[in-house]
Amino acid sequence: MKKLITLVLALAMVVSLVACSAPAEDKTPETKPAETATTVTPAPEDEADIDYPNGPVTVLMPAKPGGDVDSSGRLLAKDLESFLGETLVPTNVPDGSGAIAIKQLMDADADGSILYNNFSWAMNCAINKFPEYKFEDLVPVAVYAKNDTQILCVAADAPYSNAKELADYIVANPGEVSFAITLGSPSHYHCVAFEQACGGKFKRVDISSGSDKTISLLSGECNVLSSTYGIMKDYIEAGKVKVIGSLAAERSALCPDIPTMDEQGVEMSGGVGFGVHYVVFVKAGTDQAIIDYVAGKIEQMVTDTSYAEDCANLGFAPYFLGGDDVVEFENAYMDFVGSFAEIIMNDTY
Repeated sequence: MKKLITLVLALAMVVSLVACSAPAEDKTPETKPAETATTVTPAPEDEADIDYPNGPVTVLMPAKPGGDVDSSGRLLAKDLESFLGETLVPTNVPDGSGAIAIKQLMDADADGSILYNNFSWAMNCAINKFPEYKFEDLVPVAVYAKNDTQILCVAADAPYSNAKELADYIVANPGEVSFAITLGSPSHYHCVAFEQACGGKFKRVDISSGSDKTISLLSGECNVLSSTYGIMKDYIEAGKVKVIGSLAAERSALCPDIPTMDEQGVEMSGGVGFGVHYVVFVKAGTDQAIIDYVAGKIEQMVTDTSYAEDCANLGFAPYFLGGDDVVEFENAYMDFVGSFAEIIMNDTY
């Protein structure tokens, strides 16, 4: 018998094909059919032969409550359990930039009892932040949602209101404007990419979670943060926060009024852009039949109407990639972020 099954999930930072922008009015995103890869995940010949899962599933999310790491993990836990036939219990495992959660994965058997989702950790591996593990220690199972609404936000009274003004300001005042980051995470890459695009310099403020970053901006502890439109929408509409621009390569259909950084003359997308794809991984060595089984269940979930509605409520888009498509996808993104790896690894405060 297998032991208690654990799903480990975290923010998956990956290639975004669309970008976002600051809205003038409240518009609830339309519920649209899920996008899927051209290849369909092969189903095991006989699902009855798959002894998986056989107990409650704990979803470990390496972040505090709040933010898209937490909300995406809870989304998966809520909607996938009916397809897997077991209860999924979301559990927050904050701090350590995913290190605590990934250690639990690596200490477990490669039997499919732990699934992990964290492209942030993959980037950390690329820059040797966690040298005891390699990206190859994980096998991607499937993408289950995406968010192409990554944006930069500043306080309402900031002396800059768009990307060009912010760029000019940090060039003229290096180190004066503080940027809330988590070391080695997507927010760190956003900070460095903006600097590289304009030649300016931010002051880094290392903050562990998305919810704490939001608090730090509202309290004045930091001046700039990267987040998603769905998380920041209420603060934007209340006039507490201004949007500088989208971090994606093209405007997002979910917030089409927000121009990209590239459009504003701060060319930082590399034609790829920053966005979030939520990806489930399994420890290398796991039986391929289990991987295919889980991917198949995720695909069923992603094409379900109720799941599309749940995604829309969170500002996510249903999106499925399985099999070789996931590998190609992660390789393309790793090529993009690779240009920042040395800078991130040697970054100082």
